[in-house]
Amino acid sequence: MARRIYKLVAVLLAVATCVVMGVSLGATFTPKEVNMVPFEPDRRPEGDALTGIVIPAEDDVQGNIELTAELYRIACENYKNSENAAFMVKSNTLMFDSINVEGHRYCLKNGDKRYYLEYSFVGDSGFMGVIVGIFDTKYVKAAYTDSTMDYNLVKMASAKSSQKNAPTYTFDEENGTYSYDGNWDVLPVSYSHEEKPVYAAYQDGNFKHTDHEVTADTITSAKVTYNAEEGYYTCEFTLDVNKVPENLLDSLRTSAGASDAVYTELKQYMEIWDNGYFRYYRALDSWSGHHNSLGMELTSVLDFATTYYYDDYWFDINNYTPEMAANCNAVED
Repeated sequence: MARRIYKLVAVLLAVATCVVMGVSLGATFTPKEVNMVPFEPDRRPEGDALTGIVIPAEDDVQGNIELTAELYRIACENYKNSENAAFMVKSNTLMFDSINVEGHRYCLKNGDKRYYLEYSFVGDSGFMGVIVGIFDTKYVKAAYTDSTMDYNLVKMASAKSSQKNAPTYTFDEENGTYSYDGNWDVLPVSYSHEEKPVYAAYQDGNFKHTDHEVTADTITSAKVTYNAEEGYYTCEFTLDVNKVPENLLDSLRTSAGASDAVYTELKQYMEIWDNGYFRYYRALDSWSGHHNSLGMELTSVLDFATTYYYDDYWFDINNYTPEMAANCNAVED
């Protein structure tokens, strides 16, 4: 979550500041089967159902909290230990109750290899297009790491002030396909090293879906239900805004330029397959603060919806957008 904030908050600051003062790759997802549509729930992965799981009564507050925390822990552990797994993220950042900044992310791991592709889209409306162009909020990013590396190698192409070459996408509802224009060949490309995420069994440490801590100590309320027809648990819960990790809060305040910024609400929705694997996770994280220079109040809702995949189809990088295969492999090389 900490790394998510930098790009998203920049857009908010751009708008707040102003209130006071080419070539396309045609990259396309082409699903081969009906259930292979990006961002849609996948089939249940193989594995025996968990045993000993008892759904607490709705009024058993502590029981629901503890089961939610345990299901999250199990799912994180299973993801890390999976030989192959993937996830996709759709994000929307709501600002001033009216402005949305959208993003799409794809992550695939095969054994010790991890591939990642991210798009950040900004609308081309006159006011927003000009304002956010000052900041690095319109970009496409590819990343790669494996067991031979102690860092995450990142390749990024940023449109900055050029709305013309900013990443765009279209969705074909009839065919369930996404087409992207990333403009790697037109935009300036940079390379950098980032902290390596924990994602595979060979690493020390724990995989975490979110940078927020999800434990029985940080969950303030929870409700667990079970979908017997499809075989997964649903956990609706909230996290304690007073127990946000210090480094995450520091990141928010630094990127927002608001030293008093705080999270005001952390609503979470999680689906776990009955064999203990992530199915879906949606976070609605709200925050507010006052800009250090302008003094005006800033507010935002960070909405991230993540779908996990364990099907062989999504373990082949060539079944993603050509941009992912071309640029993640380029980073690898």
